[in-house]
Amino acid sequence: RVVWMKRQAQKAATRTRLLSAARAEFARVGFSKAKLRDIAAAAEVSVGSVFSHFASKEELLAEVQFSGFDKIEASMQVVIDPDLTLRPQLAALVGAAIATELDDLDNVLSRISASYQWTQDYDLRYRTETIRMFKPVAEAFERAIRRGEISPDADVEASIETIFTVYLRAFRRARYMPDQTV
Repeated sequence: RVVWMKRQAQKAATRTRLLSAARAEFARVGFSKAKLRDIAAAAEVSVGSVFSHFASKEELLAEVQFSGFDKIEASMQVVIDPDLTLRPQLAALVGAAIATELDDLDNVLSRISASYQWTQDYDLRYRTETIRMFKPVAEAFERAIRRGEISPDADVEASIETIFTVYLRAFRRARYMPDQTV
């Protein structure tokens, strides 16, 4: 039992090192130029060990990308204030998410870049993972409807999708047009 627990702890530590090394490598050279052998070397493991944790470079990227969502969700939870009207609540939620992602801008940009090549299954997983970030935004809209700030007929889903699109566009502009107002 002790040996098994020790092995599980070693596997978890290796996985953490691989994710950290991959995050750094993807930020340094981009996803398409990143090599698994370089990631393995930085994590101080064999390439075979990479494949015992991840089926492909794409899966490794996915895990790197999705690992940041917990931080974003936590930052958004901190700024939820049921007493705020819709506009300041949305500003607080989006501001918290942006501030969190700016701390890891290379990861955000690699996620955006990789999104153009995602399979349908990967896109579905991404949407499933990000739904928890939409929840506080949807709840802010629901409170606004209950308070009469916006019409009960408001298309909340389309509004959230628009906010998310603008959110991503802000990062694209920050990366590719840094001198322009975001």
